[in-house]
Amino acid sequence: MQHQQQRHQLVRIARIKQHVRVFKSKQRPRTITIVGSNGVEYQFLLKGHEDLRQDERAMQFFKLVNTLLGKDEECARDHLKIVTYSVVPLSPNTGLIGWVLHSDTFHELVREYREWKGIPINQESAMMRDMTPFFELLTLMQKVELLQTVLARTDGMDMRNILWRRSPNTEKWLLRRLEFTRSLAVMSMVGHILGIGDRHNDNIMVDHAGHLFHIDFGHILGNAEKWKGFKRDRAPFVLTPEFVYVMGGKDSDNFRRFCEVACRAYVLIRGKNQTFVNLFSMMLHTDIPEIRSEDDLAYLQAAFHLDMSEAEAYDVFAKLI
Repeated sequence: MQHQQQRHQLVRIARIKQHVRVFKSKQRPRTITIVGSNGVEYQFLLKGHEDLRQDERAMQFFKLVNTLLGKDEECARDHLKIVTYSVVPLSPNTGLIGWVLHSDTFHELVREYREWKGIPINQESAMMRDMTPFFELLTLMQKVELLQTVLARTDGMDMRNILWRRSPNTEKWLLRRLEFTRSLAVMSMVGHILGIGDRHNDNIMVDHAGHLFHIDFGHILGNAEKWKGFKRDRAPFVLTPEFVYVMGGKDSDNFRRFCEVACRAYVLIRGKNQTFVNLFSMMLHTDIPEIRSEDDLAYLQAAFHLDMSEAEAYDVFAKLI
């Protein structure tokens, strides 16, 4: 009887809406809406020319992290978790990604703020070109120095200000900032362990509650893209000045909370390292692009610093912040 009830409760695809939204990015992904047999509409991102099996494994990793965090009394009390979503590979180069409602990319948030304040979305780029008419002729290091000069002339408060503006009252703003701090701490921890690369303003998102999360895991386990011979991702995880400003600055209680939560979560997950190594070991012969060799597993094991005591590993991770 119970089995029959479960079968009746199973949601099936009733139809797929004909209207789609096509994005302007390189692979031209598009949103589709599937109407379930229960009448509910489910939105997905349809992606082609990409192997989403790696993204699916990243979600498995995150869900396992969430399970371990939920079983720890302190982590559960702080509501530590990673925002996850469904990933459905349909073929080696096509798949569906569940749409996370009520969330925006970092780029969308910055654009909203700058449009509100009348600031050009490409302000920094325009400033750099105004400072020298020969920008394209500069060496890489000269461009870096120029960028640092420009960044010193901007306040980097776009993210903080738009999240504050979206908050209806002070209580909501403080809660949103707290959730941002906690979620950033957990994402920083898993970003280091999993070696997530190719991070930019279009694959880091924030939902309306303040939770920060990442999407698009085409580069993991330290397999970073290179540009002119340089690794594009050299930091252990993404912690930009803009994120620090949201928390209230490096001298704030929130930043101290970020450091404590990230290190505590790291030690907890490190204690279950073999579970994660086993998870990825089973994928070595599945022809997933960046989980193919023992070297990929070695990266994961190195991130846990298994040759150190728990206290030593805690200190090493703390110094990465």
